[in-house]
Amino acid sequence: MRCANSERAAIVLLIVAAIQAVVLGTAVKVTDADEVHLAKDLEQSFRLARENNPTHAALWAATQHELNCCGVNGPGDYRSSNLPDYFPPNIPIACCPKYDPDRSELVQEREREFCKAKKTYYDIGCKEQVLEGFRASAKLVLAITVSLIVFEVLLAITSSILYKKVKKYKSRRSGDGDPHSKP
Repeated sequence: MRCANSERAAIVLLIVAAIQAVVLGTAVKVTDADEVHLAKDLEQSFRLARENNPTHAALWAATQHELNCCGVNGPGDYRSSNLPDYFPPNIPIACCPKYDPDRSELVQEREREFCKAKKTYYDIGCKEQVLEGFRASAKLVLAITVSLIVFEVLLAITSSILYKKVKKYKSRRSGDGDPHSKP
C-alpha cells in the first residue's frame, strides 16, 4: 500500500507543478498596464505625503533615503509653482545624501537647508527605481517558482523510479522462497 501512495504522490507533484506553471505564466508577467498602475499609485502616495499624511510621508522618506532618489519624477516635484526656477525646490531631508533618520529634527533641518542651498540633493526621481525593483522582484519570483517546478518534477520522476524498483524487488523477493517473506 505504501508504494501505491508513492505513485500517487508523484502524480500529485506533477499536477502541482503543472498548476504552478499555469499560475506562473499569468501572474508573474509584468505588463505595461501593471507599470502604469504602479506609477499612478506612486503619484497618489506622493500627493498624500505632500499633504502631510503621516503614513505616506514616512513611506516616502524611507523610499527616497533607501533608493537615493527624490520625488516621483525628480526633485522638481517639490518645486512650488509660484517660485521661479532659480530657487531650489523645497525638498525634504530624505532627498539629501546626509539624511540620517536617527538624528534630531533640528539637526536634520539644518542639514536640509544646507543640502538645498548647495543643491546636493538626489537629482533623480524614484519612479523608475521603484519600477525596476518591481520588475526585479517579479524575475526573482519567476526564478524561484521555476526552480520549485523543476524540483517537483524531478522528485516525481525519482519517486516513480523508486516505486518501480521497490515493486520489482518485492515481487522477486516473494517469489524466491525466502522464509521471512509473507505469502
